[in-house]
Amino acid sequence: MTASVLEIIRQIEQAGGRMALDGERVRYRLPAGFQEPEATVALLRLHRAEVVRLLRERQNHNVAKCGSPESAGCYEIEAGRRIHPPRASAEWEAWLKRWEPKGKVQ
Repeated sequence: MTASVLEIIRQIEQAGGRMALDGERVRYRLPAGFQEPEATVALLRLHRAEVVRLLRERQNHNVAKCGSPESAGCYEIEAGRRIHPPRASAEWEAWLKRWEPKGKVQ
């Protein structure tokens, strides 16, 4: 059930809503005009343990709001557009090193 619960959380956040843990409570704010809010809330309540686990994992492991463990965190650059910088890793640093300038600074 992880994929569908994660997808619902993503849909809420991509639409401008928010979900977060406050201790053991799940706090959420659905955006105005969100499709089928009652059904969404009912589904989240039905799978509350999974919602709490995913939100806690995000808090504890610095997983991006988009849910991607490869992203170092996503942030909005303009309405509806987000940047997902990669998480630093040996592979990423090797890729970045190939793009460093090799000439002398004049």
